[in-house]
Amino acid sequence: MVVSGRRSSFLHFIRTEMPSSNSVLYFAEDFDPRQYKLVELPKEVADLFDEKNNGGKPPAQLVIRGLETDEAVLCTPSTTYAIRDAHTSNSLLLLEPTPRDPTEFAFHQNDEDAPEDANGESTWTENAKVYEIRDCLTAYLELAVCQPRVERLRTELEEEMYLGPTEDAKAAAKNPERKLHTLESLREIVQASDQEILEGLDEINAVCIDGAYRLLDPSYQKHVLQLLLTSIAEQEYPVHELHLSDCLGMFDEDDGIPDTILAHTLKIFSDKRTVSDVDEVYQLSETKVCRFLGEQLLAQSDRIRLEAFVEAWEGAVMDPFVPSLDMLKGLYLIETMAKQSSIRYFPKSLLPMDAKQRFERLFHERRKWEYEDLLPYISDLAPNTKKLDAILLKYARMSKVEGKTFYSSRFAAVK
Repeated sequence: MVVSGRRSSFLHFIRTEMPSSNSVLYFAEDFDPRQYKLVELPKEVADLFDEKNNGGKPPAQLVIRGLETDEAVLCTPSTTYAIRDAHTSNSLLLLEPTPRDPTEFAFHQNDEDAPEDANGESTWTENAKVYEIRDCLTAYLELAVCQPRVERLRTELEEEMYLGPTEDAKAAAKNPERKLHTLESLREIVQASDQEILEGLDEINAVCIDGAYRLLDPSYQKHVLQLLLTSIAEQEYPVHELHLSDCLGMFDEDDGIPDTILAHTLKIFSDKRTVSDVDEVYQLSETKVCRFLGEQLLAQSDRIRLEAFVEAWEGAVMDPFVPSLDMLKGLYLIETMAKQSSIRYFPKSLLPMDAKQRFERLFHERRKWEYEDLLPYISDLAPNTKKLDAILLKYARMSKVEGKTFYSSRFAAVK
């Protein structure tokens, strides 16, 4: 292989393991180091460009997402990857084949190491290929699967919450330039794949209204749910088998509940949904209904006596549902002083998505946590138990007191 160009350290003839015969490398006239980025693709990403491994589908599109202040991520249609720098001790040359004649570099014929035939004639130009060096790299980018960064979904959609058709029409008239988000606009700001964005929208119970994704204002959602439960009780419909057609017939325009909102309410408060050609059937979830109504009560005050809260909660939940504190995991903390227990609103949704910041916030709130109390606040930090245990080991220290397992910060206490 012959390397020629402006860098004298490369002006020598070397043997190579490249296939076929000799090669000539020379630096491009416009050579500019590190103008290119190399990305090492995991097999599952590379397979997306192979129709045989991609079910015959066209090659998938890879997208880099994030605002200017974000650490960029790369997304496939279904997965998010963190982008990391990886350095190599050897230089990587980015080559481009050219049609140039290798004899242009004939000054190398005088090299002592140049190959010769039996008559001592130089054979280095036979079948030689010429490549232009476009870049010289000492680093490349590697991809690692990471959790989708979907926390921005909630913060963005909370800016324009849906209060019902009448109030929403007033808000639109008052502010015609208000910012409502479509899937396309969310792609521009949320660091997650399309599939993960849609899953994130489902997770926060967003609904698509006239092409824009919206969150229902909690007070309006509570109004719709309570009116639905009251109407179901009046009609004596079974909560485990609610037909959408029956429920739509219970309301008129004056109730301020569009069909889209009623169907959405049935969906998010049900454990099971069966769809047929003629109707949809829902099975209301005791846990989801009780959890929502309990959270609304918790959010109304900073701290409330536990007994008073349970009494108010039971009064807000209609038969046949029965509330239990287990339904509120990840929403509250119980504090006991002078043999009296109080309950305080502490939702996981307000905690940072970053693992380190999440643990700092949790240990600022409590110096020690029992595992059962801690788990609801960290379960979303990893895709499986093994990785979650690794994160827990990294940021927390385990101890046992009177047979109970506690976790405290592995680092200095946050003041």
